[in-house]
Amino acid sequence: MKVILAAAALSVSIDRFTNRMSLFNVVEQINSPSFPLWMPEISFVVAILRGEGDPQEFTAKTELRLGDKVLVQSNAPISFKNGPIARNILNLRGIPIPAPGELTYRFPLDGEETATILIPVLATPEAATHATSTAAPTAPTSSP
Repeated sequence: MKVILAAAALSVSIDRFTNRMSLFNVVEQINSPSFPLWMPEISFVVAILRGEGDPQEFTAKTELRLGDKVLVQSNAPISFKNGPIARNILNLRGIPIPAPGELTYRFPLDGEETATILIPVLATPEAATHATSTAAPTAPTSSP
């Protein structure tokens, strides 16, 4: 088996007619001025290509960690009955992130390969989270 895609996004959609997947608001890092942070929703997507001799079905034991602390563990059933590529989408709602660190989602496969998604969680100054102000427009000048 080979991982061909591993990503995190705020939402994922599968088109019911074409079976195409769309990721919306890909998460590359998380910034917050204070902790604990309440993450209302996040999705982890893993796509796997089956090789010759690989099992047609298996269950991966996935986990989401912040540093050494396990936040979520899940069993992910995988089936290649519909073709050589299988996808797993884990939608999580209401995830507390207690402190800055590195959020790590691990999706181990049979054998040696593991899909891993790393997301830095950063403490940012409060001022950096607000919209940047611009200079106020000046009154138009008229020429005589």
